[in-house]
Amino acid sequence: MKSRWLILFALVISVLNVISAQDAIDPEAPPLFATVDLDAGEELDPFLISVVATGTVDTSMLADGCVGYVAPEPDVALYWGGESDLLRIFFYSTHDATLTIITPNGDMLCNDDASGTLFDPLVDIENPTEGRYAIFVGHVAQEQAYPGLLVITSDDTYGPSVFNLEGLIPRDPISDTGIMTQLPIEILQTDLSPLNEANVFNLEPGFDQQAFDFEESGQIALFNVQTNNSDCTGFVESLPTAVFHWTGEAEAIEVLAEGDHDSSLLVYTPSGDYICNDDTLPGGDNLNPSLVFETPEEGRYVIYVGSYEPGEATNGTVTITENIEMVPITLTADEIAGEE
Repeated sequence: MKSRWLILFALVISVLNVISAQDAIDPEAPPLFATVDLDAGEELDPFLISVVATGTVDTSMLADGCVGYVAPEPDVALYWGGESDLLRIFFYSTHDATLTIITPNGDMLCNDDASGTLFDPLVDIENPTEGRYAIFVGHVAQEQAYPGLLVITSDDTYGPSVFNLEGLIPRDPISDTGIMTQLPIEILQTDLSPLNEANVFNLEPGFDQQAFDFEESGQIALFNVQTNNSDCTGFVESLPTAVFHWTGEAEAIEVLAEGDHDSSLLVYTPSGDYICNDDTLPGGDNLNPSLVFETPEEGRYVIYVGSYEPGEATNGTVTITENIEMVPITLTADEIAGEE
């Protein structure tokens, strides 16, 4: 009699554990990482989502064949539409992750390893039903967290054993010449005169507004020159566009450029700083650059106008003024596209 009670007690505990584990996950809860709407024949195939494999809920208590620990909420909610022969879901990572998927019909599908030698989990669903798939990405060890990519596809040629991120977006190699290499500051010959020697000005308080034309098509990537200023961008020539010598005191001086293409400004100050601007207004509302120097120090200011693309001819006008209320003519990407 005592042994029967022990067996009955063990069965009750087992049932309670299963109920408790099932209650511990909520497939209808908002997902932790993404909600995705995909249809059969989707152009975005495969579809990739960055997910962290982790959790505390033991899936072995949920259904036979399930292993690993998942979060209470799904990592991804997939809304599948249309008709296809296959819906394949796998997780690509460097650790032993697991998959638990609850289908629109309420079925629970699990996988730990795609094969005996491949620790990435994979679930194939033939003739998938339309509706919501709650996807839980877990790990064989409790409370371990490892990142990876959840891959959703209807193409059986994709799988963890042959998955190649590099091959998903084929493109020709991009030369890193002049772009990826850090360039010494000396490449900007700030101590020399501009190519057009007419663009040298001696200014003092009350000066007449100075304006001059420029034509630039530089090859030097400012964002790779060691200016110690992350605002510096565009492509410039080695020689300056203009130079002005400032004497006296003023509230401010403004330098602005108005071009036919997206341009940038760099001004090398008498104290040795590199001050830069790309757009007067953020968000592309005005692509013409401007810089204001409050209580400007006396000395030599060196101006560079940059182009958006290397070698792209950019034409326009630079203005130096004490009227800091002045703003460059508005230039937007739509206006540039309309001219081309």
